[in-house]
Parts: sequence; C-alpha cells; structure tokens
Amino acid sequence: MKPSGFVSHPCTASGDLGAYLLLDYVEEGEPLSRTWNERRTDDKLRKNLFRGLSKILLALSRTPLAQIGSFVIDNNGFLQLANRPLTLMLQDLENEHIHIPIPRRQTFSSVDSYVNALLACHDSRMKLQPNAAMGPGDCVKQMTALSLMRTVAHHHFEPSLNHGPFVFCLTDLYPWNILVDGNWNIKCILDLEWAASLPIEFMRPPEWLTNQAVDVIDTDSYDILRKEFMEAFEDEEQQAPARYDLRRASVMNNGWKNRTFWYTLALESPTGLHPLFYDRIQPPYCTSHSDQTAFYITVCYYWTHNAFDFVDAKVRDKNIYDERLRAEFGIKDDNITPSFEAY
Repeated sequence: MKPSGFVSHPCTASGDLGAYLLLDYVEEGEPLSRTWNERRTDDKLRKNLFRGLSKILLALSRTPLAQIGSFVIDNNGFLQLANRPLTLMLQDLENEHIHIPIPRRQTFSSVDSYVNALLACHDSRMKLQPNAAMGPGDCVKQMTALSLMRTVAHHHFEPSLNHGPFVFCLTDLYPWNILVDGNWNIKCILDLEWAASLPIEFMRPPEWLTNQAVDVIDTDSYDILRKEFMEAFEDEEQQAPARYDLRRASVMNNGWKNRTFWYTLALESPTGLHPLFYDRIQPPYCTSHSDQTAFYITVCYYWTHNAFDFVDAKVRDKNIYDERLRAEFGIKDDNITPSFEAY
C-alpha cells in the first residue's frame, strides 16, 4: 500500500472557510455534446471516439479490485477502497432527499448483495418521493416491477462472477463530460468523482449511442452502433489484456445476449427501471402478462405488506405534491396531470 501525493495541512481558518471547491481549467477540447447530435453519423469521427472510449474503459478495468465500493483518502493519506459505491444514481437520489439504505462505509463482496442494495434504493425512492407514482395504476405497475426485478435477478448474472472480478467504472460518462478535439479524439474526461469499483457485468457500451433516452432506445438501431463500438473495443483489448483470466469484450457481448445490459441499466436508472423492465426484461418470460390486470394486482402484494394502503398513500402524496406545485407557480387549473389508470 502506498500513500497518495496529498499532504494533510491543518488550517485555523477552516471554520470560517466553510465548504469549498478546487477547480481546474482544461485548455484543450470541447464537450462532445456540442457536436454529437449533428456529427454522430460521421464514420471517421465515431471510429476515433469509440477507440478513445475503449482505451479509457480498458485501462480503468485492467486491474481487478477486491470489492465493490468507492475509493477514499484516509487521514493518513492512504487511498482505500472503503466507501460505499457512490455512483451518480445514489448522489441524484440523495440530492432529492431520498434516504439511501447503504451506510457510507459499506462495501460489497458479491454481486447479488450489491444488486439487492440497489433495489432497496429503488424501494426507498418509491416510498419517499412524493411524485414517484403518477396514479394508482402506475403505482401498482412499479411495485410489480420492483418485486419481479428481484425474482429474475439471478437470470442476468453469471454465478461464477458473483465474487468478482470487480473493476473500476465511470458512472457519469456522457457526452457533456467528454472533451474532444475537432476529430473527436478524447482530450479529457470530467466528473470522475462518480467512479466506483463495480461488478464486471456492469460494464456496458455507452447507452447514449442512438441519442435516445434509455426507456425509448430503438434496439435495432442501437445494436448496429453497439457492434461497431465492440469491434473497436475488442481490437483495443488485444493490446491491453486484463490482469485476470477474462475477456471484457466477451462479458459485455454476453450481457447484451442475456439482457444483462438492460437489467443493469434499469438498476442504475430510478425513473427508467419501470419502462425498461416491461419493455426489455419481462417479455421473454411471458408476453401475455403485460395485458393482464390480474398479473399486476397479484404480484404487487408481494412488494410490501398492506399493498393497497400503500397505493392509496402514494395517490395522496401525489395530490399534495400537485397542490404545492400549483401554489408555487400560481397555477389555478386543476388539470395539470394526466388521467390516472384505475386499479
């Protein structure tokens, strides 16, 4: 174990200083988001971008890590993998005052324990966010989705990978955080604070390749770009093999085949889990269930005790939320929300 290059420096003015930020200035490159939409059909630019992204992902995931979590610098200056995996999703939930049922110092030694913890975060959002459900029908469907996400979890993860390897991943790798030059060569990556050690099966090609929200991705269009990205990834992996006996490209391709891609994407998307489950995860089990009201009403009982008392409470929460929203913006029209599906 080696200490970091940081040195502790006691400061008597720290109380007066309060919270502060250290800023850096990046001289070269501009956000990919400025040119992505209009130039993403350029084959040459995409090739440069995909190779650059592949090199970064491969470099970060080359060394296996002991557990699932985030790095911290302790009071002695040592870098320790001793914090909960602070991904972008967890920070977003906390910013909305949603309780995260993962203690700060908790790390995970298995994939299944981490998946259960993430689903508990989704449960917490459902319970605590006042506008989590648009109406009784939506509430029932979300409860059913959360119940069944637990049931089918073991179908989407290889038992042999349950205890690793775990690899360093960027959870906020989006076009606005990628600085490129005019040829889309990557010059800098921003927002590294959301990086964490995650299960290797959480590695995915970027979900934004088709420039669509996660719950409306056109699978056929995405798969074309996914294959193009994976071709670059496989080429680069030959030059940078991992320090463990596993090909990361194979894991990612298997994840697409087994729908682990969609399952992990749902786990990391609080508002996307519901549509992703019904559109991408549930259909292979039984296509007719989505049209059966009894299916939703039966399964939702297993998400919580007194299920329909909870549904009634969420409807009241939403009504109070809407009233406060109207008051805040001075809106008198009561018809600001869509009609609700009855249960």
